[in-house]
Amino acid sequence: MCIASVLRFSPTPMRAAPLDSARNFALSVRNWLILVISKSDVLREHTMNIESVAKALKELGHPTRLTIFKRLVKAGHNGIAVGVVQEELGIPGSTLSHHLSSLMSAGLITQRREGRVLYCTPEYDQLEGVLAFLRDECCRDETCN
Repeated sequence: MCIASVLRFSPTPMRAAPLDSARNFALSVRNWLILVISKSDVLREHTMNIESVAKALKELGHPTRLTIFKRLVKAGHNGIAVGVVQEELGIPGSTLSHHLSSLMSAGLITQRREGRVLYCTPEYDQLEGVLAFLRDECCRDETCN
């Protein structure tokens, strides 16, 4: 990666340093690179293979499943009762069950039962894995001018 890329993708803006503070600037760039490398190592732990990403994207490619998943994401980490999703989206129970099963098979959601109520919760790690998979190769073929 060239220095122009480092400056362009820096999480905090870096300004060109005067000659007397070039060493500090170099240390800032070095520290930023260490941060980038450490974050990429964390992302590699969640690296997904192409088959699992394709499965997740396939399941999210259906308009009804995408609508369901979006509602689950909106509900947050505690999830939402299946009955609430059914009422809000107006989906018959058997159809909703089919779509939830598809989302579960892709690892995009989990379910838990509390008494007689079934809750669905999005798997944010899986979602982040899919997004990281797509971002990982972003602009790799570009060269710095």
